[in-house]
Amino acid sequence: MQFFFQGGIPMVLALAAGLLGLAIGLGQLVLLRRFDLTPLIACSTLATALVGLLGFCYGLYSGLQGVVHADPSSLAMPLARGLAMALNSLTFALLLAGLQALVGGVVVTVRQLRSIRSSGPIGEVAR
Repeated sequence: MQFFFQGGIPMVLALAAGLLGLAIGLGQLVLLRRFDLTPLIACSTLATALVGLLGFCYGLYSGLQGVVHADPSSLAMPLARGLAMALNSLTFALLLAGLQALVGGVVVTVRQLRSIRSSGPIGEVAR
């Protein structure tokens, strides 16, 4: 849990974007024939990665701001906290984005296989 809490607010945003994308992907598996949610899966994957990048920038900013306002004897601690926030949020968001991309790939593959199977045998000509 310390990994999650060291990520700060961007970690919560990455978790929300990642869970939303996974829910969209799993919903697509249920609603294969009705709707095509593939663009939403791609957008949520990109949004999760961008939230991780935003968390990385925010962590670097807070770490460097801590260095500017700290005593010269304790410069390392604020910088270490900022770097931990930056790297933890980026790592978590990229992990979730990769999982979303995997689910999206499975959804697209299953959708294509079902459309091929429902169209009939390969050599059959439609009349």
